[in-house]
Amino acid sequence: MDARSERSLAPEFRKFMPLFAALDGPILDAPCGYGRHALSLQELGCRITCADIDDKALEQLACFNKIFAEAGQKHLELFKVDLVNGDWPFEEAQFSGALNVHFYERKLLSNIAYSLISDGLLYVETIANKKGNFVQLPKAGEIQNILADTFEFLYLKESHAGPTDSGKVTIRMLARRI
Repeated sequence: MDARSERSLAPEFRKFMPLFAALDGPILDAPCGYGRHALSLQELGCRITCADIDDKALEQLACFNKIFAEAGQKHLELFKVDLVNGDWPFEEAQFSGALNVHFYERKLLSNIAYSLISDGLLYVETIANKKGNFVQLPKAGEIQNILADTFEFLYLKESHAGPTDSGKVTIRMLARRI
């Protein structure tokens, strides 16, 4: 599968791509995985910083960078980093936008928020509700509680996940830092 395949992007994210493309500064994709979101935004001319711990994924993205260089296009800035247990490598207000897709962790979300500029966009998409993975998902209202003081929610969709009494939800969200 081509990492740039829009078929693998959530419909909400496809709808929000033009908003990210209109941003002036760099966009953080953390964790970036194999880069389907990063590559889709790079194709629109965005400056993307990709952060992940997975060597194989970063090596694949480095191969894309060689192709971009040959074509005279913007490259992806790649960072190998443990986004949960490592030190946060990014500065305060460093990014105009950020993506956090399929990897929910409270500390990571707080760190991403720290590195967004005022008026910066944040897109969050949790993993889908499949079998027992609901335990990795946030509780209803958890993400809003983390971000409520510093973000305006432009789009928020919570869907129940797991057993009825789990309180867990999947999230698709776009917010603007205030």
